[in-house]
Parts: sequence; C-alpha cells; structure tokens
Amino acid sequence: MEQMGHLYGELVALIRRRMTEVVEGFYDIGEALREILEKKIYAAEGHASMAAFLSAERLFSYRQANKLIAIVRKVPREQALALGQERAFALVAYTD
Repeated sequence: MEQMGHLYGELVALIRRRMTEVVEGFYDIGEALREILEKKIYAAEGHASMAAFLSAERLFSYRQANKLIAIVRKVPREQALALGQERAFALVAYTD
C-alpha cells in the first residue's frame, strides 16, 4: 500500500510539471507560428500558403493556428499565461 502512495505522489508531481509546460507551450507555439506566417517561411519550404503548410506538416487547423497567432499579437506573454489559452483568446475576441 505504501508503494502505491509513493507512485501516486510521483504521478501527481509529473502531471503538475507537464501541465505547466502545456500552459507555457501554447504561447511559444503561437510565437513560432506568427514568425512562420509573417516571414513567409512556409513559402521558402515550398508551401503555397500558411494553410497548406499547416496541413502538410499536420500541425494545427488553420483556425487554431490563427487563434494562437492572435493571442501572441494582442496579449502580453505573462497575461496570456495567467489567463490560459481559451480565456486569452476570449479576451482577443472581445477586444476585436
């Protein structure tokens, strides 16, 4: 029974660490997508559009990528991380 308690604690700690990574990751992903879009890096790799790039690389839907890019363009990093992805996008949508 004690071994199960130890495993439980380790797994909960792992989940908490990874949750932090996910929360921070969405903003980093948005920054990378924005750079690819703004610098038209997708074209240098032979893709006709950002949507074609996203589809070919099987990354995100065009709509989801645009949400992440909008957050990066309009919400400061610390505020976006505090809000989380969905609430940060809601803020963007509200202000637009």
